[in-house]
Amino acid sequence: MSHKIVYSHGFGVEASSRGMFSDIAEQFSASSHIMFNYNEFDETENTMTLSPFSNQVVTLKKMVTGAKAEEANDSIDLIAHSQGCMIAAMAELKGLRNIICLAPPERLDSQKMIDWFGARPGAVVDRQGISKLPRRDGSTTLVPAKYWDDLDGVDVIDAYNKLVVAGKVSFIVANQDEILGQTGFESLDDSIDIIRIDGNHDFSGEYRQGLLEQVKQILLV
Repeated sequence: MSHKIVYSHGFGVEASSRGMFSDIAEQFSASSHIMFNYNEFDETENTMTLSPFSNQVVTLKKMVTGAKAEEANDSIDLIAHSQGCMIAAMAELKGLRNIICLAPPERLDSQKMIDWFGARPGAVVDRQGISKLPRRDGSTTLVPAKYWDDLDGVDVIDAYNKLVVAGKVSFIVANQDEILGQTGFESLDDSIDIIRIDGNHDFSGEYRQGLLEQVKQILLV
């Protein structure tokens, strides 16, 4: 029996979640690590086109199903970050050992996201077409209208509560999350462990080691 970790990244980043997932993977060298991109990249244009939310759900289900099909007795954990936590919650997964949600959002608000990214210089928001959102690394994220439409009407807490049928769920919440702010998670299922540690949204810089230690505490039990 082998151990596998499947990763679900967040909004507008690549498979390693800007290196966070890669750092986690280094802590488990004996495990198999399954990282993949939800989005499409054009290196020539330096753009990333987001896959609609519903398409990302389908992709994750396929990746987990594929991992399970290789060997029925394999132990499989899922680590998700930010929006990737919601993808996991909506994918109706089963048969996992642990699901770790890093900096999970308490709600999905398309207008708040549009306001956040649309305020950046050079941003073009088009709810009926393709939005163009400049990123801090110099790239541009292209967002189809269906992506925003998929966010509307999602009951985040209800989706998280259904996630408990897939495996043991742990939330690692960042105390200094500059993107989500303070999250309360009222009405969350009592079986979900909420672990609050110091960290920004990506647990970068001085906060990375604390995240790695917490993940090891959960997965090495």
